[in-house]
Amino acid sequence: MHPDLDGCLVVPVRRQLGGFATGERSPVQLAEESYGRAIAHDELNFIRLADRAEILAEAKASEKRWRSGKPLGKLDGVVVMIKDNCLADGMSITWGSAVRQVTAIEDSPPVARLKEAGAIILGLTTLPEWGWKGVTDSPATGITRNLWNPALTSGGSSGGAAVSAALGVAALNLGSDGAGSIRIPSSFCGVFGFKPTFGIVPAYPLSVLPELVTYGPITQNVDDAGIMLDILSGPDWRDWIAVPSTALKNEANRRPKIAYSRTLGYVSVDDEVLGITDAAVEALRGRGWDIVETDPGFGDPWDIVRPLYFGGLAYMVKAVEEKSRDAMDPNLVKSIDICTSSDEIFSASVARQALGRQMNRFHRDFDLLLTPQMPITAFETGRDFPEGRGMSNWFDWNPFTYPFNLTQQPAASLPCGISAAGLPVGLQVVGPRFSDREVLAFCRQFEEICPFPRLGAHARVHPV
Repeated sequence: MHPDLDGCLVVPVRRQLGGFATGERSPVQLAEESYGRAIAHDELNFIRLADRAEILAEAKASEKRWRSGKPLGKLDGVVVMIKDNCLADGMSITWGSAVRQVTAIEDSPPVARLKEAGAIILGLTTLPEWGWKGVTDSPATGITRNLWNPALTSGGSSGGAAVSAALGVAALNLGSDGAGSIRIPSSFCGVFGFKPTFGIVPAYPLSVLPELVTYGPITQNVDDAGIMLDILSGPDWRDWIAVPSTALKNEANRRPKIAYSRTLGYVSVDDEVLGITDAAVEALRGRGWDIVETDPGFGDPWDIVRPLYFGGLAYMVKAVEEKSRDAMDPNLVKSIDICTSSDEIFSASVARQALGRQMNRFHRDFDLLLTPQMPITAFETGRDFPEGRGMSNWFDWNPFTYPFNLTQQPAASLPCGISAAGLPVGLQVVGPRFSDREVLAFCRQFEEICPFPRLGAHARVHPV
Protein backbone atom coordinates (compact mmCIF):
# COMPACT_ATOMS: atom_id res chain seq x y z
CA MET A 1 0.00 0.00 0.00
CA HIS A 2 1.05 3.60 -0.53
CA PRO A 3 2.12 5.06 2.86
CA ASP A 4 2.29 8.60 4.26
CA LEU A 5 0.06 10.33 1.71
CA ASP A 6 -0.57 13.24 4.08
CA GLY A 7 3.15 14.00 4.49
CA CYS A 8 3.72 15.34 0.97
CA LEU A 9 3.72 19.09 1.61
CA VAL A 10 7.19 20.54 1.05
CA VAL A 11 8.68 23.41 3.05
CA PRO A 12 8.83 26.34 0.57
CA VAL A 13 12.29 27.59 -0.28
CA ARG A 14 11.93 31.01 1.36
CA ARG A 15 10.89 29.36 4.62
CA GLN A 16 13.79 26.92 4.39
CA LEU A 17 16.30 29.74 3.94
CA GLY A 18 14.71 31.84 6.67
CA GLY A 19 14.89 28.88 9.03
CA PHE A 20 18.54 28.23 8.15
CA ALA A 21 19.37 31.87 8.91
CA THR A 22 17.69 31.83 12.34
CA GLY A 23 18.69 28.29 13.26
CA GLU A 24 15.07 27.17 13.46
CA ARG A 25 15.71 24.77 10.58
CA SER A 26 18.73 22.67 9.73
CA PRO A 27 20.05 21.77 6.25
CA VAL A 28 21.07 18.43 7.75
CA GLN A 29 17.59 17.72 9.07
CA LEU A 30 15.90 18.63 5.79
CA ALA A 31 18.40 16.58 3.76
CA GLU A 32 17.76 13.58 6.03
CA GLU A 33 14.00 14.00 5.65
CA SER A 34 14.26 14.28 1.86
CA TYR A 35 16.47 11.21 1.60
CA GLY A 36 14.17 9.22 3.88
CA ARG A 37 11.05 10.23 1.96
CA ALA A 38 12.64 9.16 -1.33
CA ILE A 39 13.55 5.77 0.15
CA ALA A 40 10.06 5.36 1.62
CA HIS A 41 8.52 5.74 -1.83
CA ASP A 42 11.03 3.78 -3.90
CA GLU A 43 8.18 1.65 -5.32
CA LEU A 44 7.36 4.63 -7.54
CA ASN A 45 10.77 4.24 -9.19
CA PHE A 46 11.46 7.93 -9.74
CA ILE A 47 15.02 8.60 -8.59
CA ARG A 48 18.59 7.36 -8.47
CA LEU A 49 19.90 8.73 -5.17
CA ALA A 50 23.32 10.23 -4.67
CA ASP A 51 25.58 8.86 -1.91
CA ARG A 52 23.95 9.52 1.46
CA ALA A 53 27.26 10.25 3.20
CA GLU A 54 28.15 12.87 0.58
CA ILE A 55 24.71 14.49 0.84
CA LEU A 56 24.99 14.77 4.61
CA ALA A 57 28.55 16.09 4.38
CA GLU A 58 27.35 18.87 2.08
CA ALA A 59 24.42 19.60 4.40
CA LYS A 60 26.72 19.83 7.44
CA ALA A 61 29.03 22.20 5.56
CA SER A 62 26.01 24.35 4.67
CA GLU A 63 24.84 24.38 8.28
CA LYS A 64 28.30 25.53 9.39
CA ARG A 65 28.24 28.38 6.83
CA TRP A 66 24.81 29.52 7.99
CA ARG A 67 25.94 29.49 11.64
CA SER A 68 28.90 31.70 10.72
CA GLY A 69 26.61 34.04 8.76
CA LYS A 70 28.33 33.30 5.46
CA PRO A 71 25.99 31.24 3.22
CA LEU A 72 27.49 30.20 -0.09
CA GLY A 73 24.65 31.52 -2.24
CA LYS A 74 20.91 32.03 -2.59
CA LEU A 75 20.09 28.30 -2.23
CA ASP A 76 22.68 27.23 0.35
CA GLY A 77 21.50 23.94 1.88
CA VAL A 78 18.37 23.57 -0.25
CA VAL A 79 17.93 20.04 -1.64
CA VAL A 80 17.35 19.79 -5.41
CA MET A 81 16.72 17.02 -7.93
CA ILE A 82 18.37 16.87 -11.35
CA LYS A 83 16.84 15.15 -14.38
CA ASP A 84 19.06 12.34 -15.62
CA ASN A 85 19.83 14.10 -18.90
CA CYS A 86 21.94 16.84 -17.31
CA LEU A 87 25.65 16.48 -16.62
CA ALA A 88 26.56 16.48 -12.92
CA ASP A 89 30.29 16.22 -12.28
CA GLY A 90 31.27 12.79 -10.94
CA MET A 91 27.82 11.26 -11.36
CA SER A 92 26.81 8.54 -13.84
CA ILE A 93 24.41 10.05 -16.38
CA THR A 94 22.24 7.61 -18.34
CA TRP A 95 19.65 9.63 -20.31
CA GLY A 96 17.37 6.72 -19.34
CA SER A 97 19.30 4.50 -21.75
CA ALA A 98 21.27 1.28 -21.55
CA VAL A 99 23.33 2.25 -24.62
CA ARG A 100 24.33 5.81 -23.72
CA GLN A 101 25.84 6.25 -20.26
CA VAL A 102 28.78 8.38 -19.09
CA THR A 103 30.40 9.50 -15.88
CA ALA A 104 30.22 13.28 -16.12
CA ILE A 105 33.42 15.30 -15.76
CA GLU A 106 31.65 18.68 -15.72
CA ASP A 107 28.28 20.21 -14.84
CA SER A 108 25.67 21.25 -17.38
CA PRO A 109 24.83 24.96 -17.03
CA PRO A 110 21.62 24.45 -14.96
CA VAL A 111 23.49 22.14 -12.57
CA ALA A 112 26.44 24.53 -12.33
CA ARG A 113 24.16 27.46 -11.44
CA LEU A 114 22.39 25.43 -8.74
CA LYS A 115 25.66 24.28 -7.21
CA GLU A 116 27.08 27.82 -7.26
CA ALA A 117 23.99 28.91 -5.32
CA GLY A 118 24.73 26.26 -2.67
CA ALA A 119 22.05 23.72 -3.57
CA ILE A 120 22.57 20.07 -2.61
CA ILE A 121 21.86 17.43 -5.29
CA LEU A 122 19.88 14.59 -3.75
CA GLY A 123 19.81 12.49 -6.91
CA LEU A 124 18.90 12.06 -10.57
CA THR A 125 15.26 11.69 -11.61
CA THR A 126 14.00 9.23 -14.20
CA LEU A 127 13.02 9.83 -17.81
CA PRO A 128 12.19 7.68 -20.84
CA GLU A 129 15.11 6.79 -23.08
CA TRP A 130 16.66 10.07 -24.30
CA GLY A 131 13.54 11.85 -23.01
CA TRP A 132 11.83 11.03 -26.28
CA LYS A 133 8.21 10.56 -25.16
CA GLY A 134 5.51 11.83 -22.80
CA VAL A 135 5.51 8.86 -20.41
CA THR A 136 8.37 7.70 -18.19
CA ASP A 137 9.49 4.15 -18.77
CA SER A 138 12.63 2.75 -20.35
CA PRO A 139 14.52 -0.52 -20.77
CA ALA A 140 17.23 0.88 -18.47
CA THR A 141 15.11 2.02 -15.50
CA GLY A 142 11.67 0.46 -15.87
CA ILE A 143 8.37 2.26 -15.15
CA THR A 144 7.99 5.44 -13.09
CA ARG A 145 4.58 5.43 -11.44
CA ASN A 146 2.10 8.16 -10.57
CA LEU A 147 1.72 8.62 -6.82
CA TRP A 148 -1.96 9.55 -7.18
CA ASN A 149 -2.48 6.03 -8.53
CA PRO A 150 0.62 3.87 -9.10
CA ALA A 151 -1.17 1.86 -11.79
CA LEU A 152 -1.08 5.01 -13.95
CA THR A 153 1.70 6.88 -15.71
CA SER A 154 3.47 9.85 -14.16
CA GLY A 155 3.73 11.43 -17.60
CA GLY A 156 7.06 12.39 -19.10
CA SER A 157 9.63 12.93 -20.01
CA SER A 158 10.35 14.67 -16.68
CA GLY A 159 8.23 12.07 -14.91
CA GLY A 160 10.65 11.40 -12.06
CA ALA A 161 11.00 15.12 -11.35
CA ALA A 162 7.22 15.57 -11.17
CA VAL A 163 6.86 12.62 -8.77
CA SER A 164 9.63 14.09 -6.60
CA ALA A 165 7.84 17.44 -6.51
CA ALA A 166 4.45 15.90 -5.71
CA LEU A 167 5.92 13.77 -2.91
CA GLY A 168 7.72 16.78 -1.42
CA VAL A 169 11.07 15.01 -1.67
CA ALA A 170 12.64 18.21 -3.01
CA ALA A 171 11.25 21.71 -3.26
CA LEU A 172 13.17 22.32 -6.49
CA ASN A 173 13.21 19.78 -9.32
CA LEU A 174 14.93 20.36 -12.65
CA GLY A 175 13.04 19.23 -15.75
CA SER A 176 13.42 19.75 -19.49
CA ASP A 177 10.77 20.31 -22.14
CA GLY A 178 11.07 19.72 -25.90
CA ALA A 179 7.43 18.92 -26.68
CA GLY A 180 5.72 19.10 -23.28
CA SER A 181 8.12 17.19 -21.04
CA ILE A 182 7.76 19.57 -18.07
CA ARG A 183 4.06 20.33 -18.48
CA ILE A 184 2.76 16.80 -19.18
CA PRO A 185 4.01 15.20 -15.94
CA SER A 186 3.22 18.33 -13.94
CA SER A 187 -0.40 18.08 -15.07
CA PHE A 188 -0.63 14.32 -14.46
CA CYS A 189 1.03 14.58 -11.00
CA GLY A 190 -0.71 17.73 -9.78
CA VAL A 191 2.28 20.06 -9.44
CA PHE A 192 3.46 23.33 -10.97
CA GLY A 193 5.70 23.16 -14.03
CA PHE A 194 7.21 26.02 -16.00
CA LYS A 195 8.79 25.93 -19.47
CA PRO A 196 10.72 29.20 -19.86
CA THR A 197 11.22 31.16 -23.04
CA PHE A 198 13.69 29.20 -25.17
CA GLY A 199 17.29 30.29 -24.52
CA ILE A 200 16.71 31.95 -21.14
CA VAL A 201 18.16 28.90 -19.37
CA PRO A 202 21.53 28.04 -20.97
CA ALA A 203 22.01 24.40 -21.95
CA TYR A 204 24.96 22.15 -22.68
CA PRO A 205 25.34 19.73 -24.35
CA LEU A 206 22.77 21.15 -26.75
CA SER A 207 20.00 18.86 -27.97
CA VAL A 208 19.83 17.71 -31.59
CA LEU A 209 16.18 18.83 -31.55
CA PRO A 210 16.35 22.18 -33.29
CA GLU A 211 15.72 24.92 -30.76
CA LEU A 212 12.86 23.09 -29.05
CA VAL A 213 14.27 21.95 -25.70
CA THR A 214 14.59 24.14 -22.63
CA TYR A 215 15.22 23.42 -18.95
CA GLY A 216 12.91 24.64 -16.21
CA PRO A 217 11.48 24.09 -12.73
CA ILE A 218 8.91 21.62 -11.41
CA THR A 219 7.72 22.58 -7.92
CA GLN A 220 4.80 22.48 -5.51
CA ASN A 221 4.22 26.24 -5.67
CA VAL A 222 4.79 29.13 -8.03
CA ASP A 223 7.14 31.11 -5.81
CA ASP A 224 9.65 28.26 -5.65
CA ALA A 225 9.62 28.03 -9.45
CA GLY A 226 10.36 31.73 -9.73
CA ILE A 227 13.28 31.44 -7.32
CA MET A 228 14.67 28.50 -9.27
CA LEU A 229 14.29 30.26 -12.63
CA ASP A 230 16.29 33.25 -11.38
CA ILE A 231 19.16 30.87 -10.57
CA LEU A 232 18.92 28.79 -13.77
CA SER A 233 18.94 31.84 -16.06
CA GLY A 234 22.51 32.74 -15.14
CA PRO A 235 24.77 33.00 -18.21
CA ASP A 236 27.07 30.23 -19.48
CA TRP A 237 29.53 30.60 -22.36
CA ARG A 238 29.00 27.03 -23.58
CA ASP A 239 25.51 27.77 -24.95
CA TRP A 240 26.08 30.01 -27.96
CA ILE A 241 22.36 30.49 -28.66
CA ALA A 242 21.34 31.34 -25.09
CA VAL A 243 19.57 34.64 -24.47
CA PRO A 244 20.66 36.93 -21.60
CA SER A 245 18.15 37.10 -18.76
CA THR A 246 18.08 40.88 -19.22
CA ALA A 247 15.84 40.14 -22.22
CA LEU A 248 13.05 39.17 -19.81
CA LYS A 249 10.31 41.78 -19.50
CA ASN A 250 9.35 43.16 -16.12
CA GLU A 251 5.99 42.32 -14.60
CA ALA A 252 3.22 44.56 -15.92
CA ASN A 253 1.55 46.95 -13.45
CA ARG A 254 -1.88 46.09 -14.78
CA ARG A 255 -4.08 43.07 -15.15
CA PRO A 256 -3.19 41.21 -18.32
CA LYS A 257 -5.60 40.79 -21.20
CA ILE A 258 -6.44 37.09 -21.23
CA ALA A 259 -7.76 34.70 -23.87
CA TYR A 260 -9.13 31.24 -23.10
CA SER A 261 -9.11 28.59 -25.82
CA ARG A 262 -10.87 25.38 -24.82
CA THR A 263 -9.61 23.36 -27.82
CA LEU A 264 -7.19 25.57 -29.82
CA GLY A 265 -9.81 25.15 -32.51
CA TYR A 266 -8.96 21.53 -33.34
CA VAL A 267 -8.33 19.42 -30.18
CA SER A 268 -10.72 16.77 -28.85
CA VAL A 269 -10.85 17.18 -25.05
CA ASP A 270 -12.54 14.91 -22.51
CA ASP A 271 -15.74 16.51 -21.23
CA GLU A 272 -14.68 16.21 -17.60
CA VAL A 273 -11.34 17.91 -18.25
CA LEU A 274 -13.12 20.74 -20.08
CA GLY A 275 -15.57 21.11 -17.22
CA ILE A 276 -12.76 21.44 -14.68
CA THR A 277 -10.78 23.97 -16.72
CA ASP A 278 -13.98 25.91 -17.48
CA ALA A 279 -14.67 26.08 -13.74
CA ALA A 280 -11.16 27.42 -13.08
CA VAL A 281 -11.66 30.17 -15.67
CA GLU A 282 -15.05 31.01 -14.16
CA ALA A 283 -13.42 31.31 -10.74
CA LEU A 284 -11.10 33.94 -12.21
CA ARG A 285 -14.01 35.76 -13.81
CA GLY A 286 -15.77 35.68 -10.46
CA ARG A 287 -12.85 37.68 -9.05
CA GLY A 288 -13.25 40.33 -11.73
CA TRP A 289 -10.88 39.04 -14.41
CA ASP A 290 -11.95 39.81 -17.99
CA ILE A 291 -11.28 36.63 -19.99
CA VAL A 292 -12.31 36.31 -23.64
CA GLU A 293 -13.01 32.89 -25.11
CA THR A 294 -11.25 32.69 -28.47
CA ASP A 295 -8.80 30.52 -30.40
CA PRO A 296 -5.31 31.72 -31.39
CA GLY A 297 -5.97 31.10 -35.08
CA PHE A 298 -3.63 28.32 -36.18
CA GLY A 299 -4.32 24.75 -37.29
CA ASP A 300 -2.88 21.54 -35.90
CA PRO A 301 0.94 21.93 -36.20
CA TRP A 302 1.62 18.18 -36.20
CA ASP A 303 3.12 18.37 -39.70
CA ILE A 304 5.52 21.04 -38.41
CA VAL A 305 6.69 19.26 -35.27
CA ARG A 306 6.80 15.76 -36.82
CA PRO A 307 9.79 16.27 -39.16
CA LEU A 308 11.70 18.51 -36.73
CA TYR A 309 11.24 16.34 -33.65
CA PHE A 310 11.49 12.91 -35.20
CA GLY A 311 14.20 14.01 -37.61
CA GLY A 312 16.36 14.77 -34.58
CA LEU A 313 15.52 11.43 -32.98
CA ALA A 314 16.30 9.59 -36.23
CA TYR A 315 19.72 11.21 -36.34
CA MET A 316 20.42 9.98 -32.79
CA VAL A 317 19.11 6.44 -33.36
CA LYS A 318 21.07 6.00 -36.59
CA ALA A 319 24.25 6.87 -34.69
CA VAL A 320 23.78 3.74 -32.55
CA GLU A 321 25.12 0.48 -33.94
CA GLU A 322 22.30 -1.74 -35.14
CA LYS A 323 23.33 -4.61 -32.85
CA SER A 324 22.88 -2.27 -29.84
CA ARG A 325 19.40 -1.12 -30.83
CA ASP A 326 17.85 -4.31 -29.44
CA ALA A 327 18.57 -2.88 -25.97
CA MET A 328 16.66 0.32 -26.75
CA ASP A 329 12.99 1.28 -26.43
CA PRO A 330 11.54 -0.45 -29.53
CA ASN A 331 9.10 2.39 -30.18
CA LEU A 332 11.96 4.88 -30.13
CA VAL A 333 13.80 2.82 -32.73
CA LYS A 334 10.66 2.59 -34.88
CA SER A 335 10.15 6.36 -34.63
CA ILE A 336 12.95 6.98 -37.13
CA ASP A 337 10.45 6.07 -39.87
CA ILE A 338 8.13 8.97 -38.92
CA CYS A 339 10.39 11.51 -40.67
CA THR A 340 11.40 10.53 -44.18
CA SER A 341 13.16 13.38 -46.00
CA SER A 342 15.16 16.58 -45.65
CA ASP A 343 12.51 18.34 -47.76
CA GLU A 344 10.00 17.73 -44.96
CA ILE A 345 12.37 19.28 -42.43
CA PHE A 346 12.95 22.44 -44.50
CA SER A 347 9.24 22.75 -45.24
CA ALA A 348 8.48 22.41 -41.53
CA SER A 349 11.02 25.11 -40.69
CA VAL A 350 9.27 27.54 -43.03
CA ALA A 351 5.85 26.66 -41.61
CA ARG A 352 7.25 27.11 -38.10
CA GLN A 353 8.10 30.72 -38.93
CA ALA A 354 4.49 31.34 -39.91
CA LEU A 355 3.27 29.80 -36.66
CA GLY A 356 5.58 32.08 -34.67
CA ARG A 357 4.33 35.14 -36.52
CA GLN A 358 0.71 34.09 -35.91
CA MET A 359 1.31 33.91 -32.15
CA ASN A 360 3.08 37.29 -32.22
CA ARG A 361 0.01 38.69 -33.93
CA PHE A 362 -2.28 37.05 -31.39
CA HIS A 363 -0.36 38.53 -28.48
CA ARG A 364 -0.85 42.03 -29.84
CA ASP A 365 -4.42 41.63 -28.56
CA PHE A 366 -3.90 39.28 -25.60
CA ASP A 367 -1.13 39.15 -23.03
CA LEU A 368 -1.84 35.57 -21.96
CA LEU A 369 -3.50 32.49 -23.42
CA LEU A 370 -5.17 29.87 -21.21
CA THR A 371 -5.90 26.33 -22.39
CA PRO A 372 -6.45 22.92 -20.82
CA GLN A 373 -2.99 21.47 -20.21
CA MET A 374 -3.86 17.92 -21.22
CA PRO A 375 -7.02 16.70 -22.99
CA ILE A 376 -7.08 13.61 -20.75
CA THR A 377 -5.97 12.52 -17.28
CA ALA A 378 -3.20 10.01 -16.54
CA PHE A 379 -3.63 6.57 -18.10
CA GLU A 380 -2.25 3.06 -17.58
CA THR A 381 1.51 2.58 -17.19
CA GLY A 382 3.59 0.67 -19.73
CA ARG A 383 1.86 2.27 -22.70
CA ASP A 384 2.87 5.18 -24.94
CA PHE A 385 -0.77 6.13 -25.46
CA PRO A 386 -4.09 5.11 -23.87
CA GLU A 387 -5.86 2.06 -25.17
CA GLY A 388 -9.15 2.22 -27.04
CA ARG A 389 -8.95 5.82 -28.23
CA GLY A 390 -7.75 5.26 -31.79
CA MET A 391 -4.31 6.74 -31.11
CA SER A 392 -1.05 5.62 -32.70
CA ASN A 393 1.54 7.98 -31.21
CA TRP A 394 2.11 9.79 -27.91
CA PHE A 395 1.76 13.13 -29.71
CA ASP A 396 -1.92 12.25 -30.24
CA TRP A 397 -2.68 13.00 -26.58
CA ASN A 398 -0.48 16.07 -25.93
CA PRO A 399 -1.76 18.56 -28.54
CA PHE A 400 -1.69 21.56 -26.18
CA THR A 401 2.03 21.39 -25.40
CA TYR A 402 4.22 21.18 -28.50
CA PRO A 403 2.85 24.23 -30.39
CA PHE A 404 4.57 26.42 -27.81
CA ASN A 405 7.87 24.61 -28.08
CA LEU A 406 7.76 25.42 -31.77
CA THR A 407 7.13 29.10 -30.99
CA GLN A 408 9.60 29.11 -28.04
CA GLN A 409 7.09 30.81 -25.73
CA PRO A 410 6.97 30.50 -21.93
CA ALA A 411 4.22 28.13 -20.78
CA ALA A 412 3.17 26.95 -17.32
CA SER A 413 1.07 24.04 -16.09
CA LEU A 414 -1.12 24.92 -13.10
CA PRO A 415 -3.03 22.31 -11.07
CA CYS A 416 -6.66 23.42 -11.31
CA GLY A 417 -8.83 20.53 -10.13
CA ILE A 418 -9.40 16.85 -9.51
CA SER A 419 -11.36 14.40 -11.66
CA ALA A 420 -14.05 12.08 -10.35
CA ALA A 421 -11.44 9.31 -10.37
CA GLY A 422 -9.22 11.37 -8.06
CA LEU A 423 -6.69 12.48 -10.69
CA PRO A 424 -5.19 15.95 -11.20
CA VAL A 425 -6.17 18.23 -14.07
CA GLY A 426 -3.97 21.10 -15.25
CA LEU A 427 -4.52 24.53 -16.79
CA GLN A 428 -1.91 25.86 -19.24
CA VAL A 429 -0.81 29.52 -19.21
CA VAL A 430 1.09 30.77 -22.28
CA GLY A 431 2.67 34.19 -22.78
CA PRO A 432 4.65 35.87 -25.57
CA ARG A 433 8.38 35.27 -25.64
CA PHE A 434 10.28 36.87 -22.75
CA SER A 435 7.08 37.43 -20.72
CA ASP A 436 8.16 34.77 -18.20
CA ARG A 437 7.80 37.10 -15.22
CA GLU A 438 4.29 38.10 -16.27
CA VAL A 439 3.27 34.45 -16.70
CA LEU A 440 4.62 33.63 -13.23
CA ALA A 441 2.89 36.67 -11.72
CA PHE A 442 -0.45 35.51 -13.11
CA CYS A 443 0.20 31.98 -11.85
CA ARG A 444 0.84 33.31 -8.32
CA GLN A 445 -2.52 35.08 -8.37
CA PHE A 446 -4.26 31.98 -9.71
CA GLU A 447 -2.69 29.93 -6.91
CA GLU A 448 -4.22 32.30 -4.35
CA ILE A 449 -7.67 32.24 -5.96
CA CYS A 450 -7.68 28.49 -6.68
CA PRO A 451 -5.30 26.82 -4.18
CA PHE A 452 -3.52 23.88 -5.75
CA PRO A 453 -5.11 20.53 -4.87
CA ARG A 454 -2.78 18.48 -2.68
CA LEU A 455 -2.30 14.75 -2.66
CA GLY A 456 -3.08 14.18 1.01
CA ALA A 457 -6.49 15.82 0.73
CA HIS A 458 -7.65 13.96 -2.35
CA ALA A 459 -5.70 10.82 -3.12
CA ARG A 460 -7.11 7.37 -2.79
CA VAL A 461 -4.78 4.64 -1.61
CA HIS A 462 -3.98 2.20 -4.40
CA PRO A 463 -1.83 -0.91 -4.43
CA VAL A 464 1.08 -0.87 -6.85
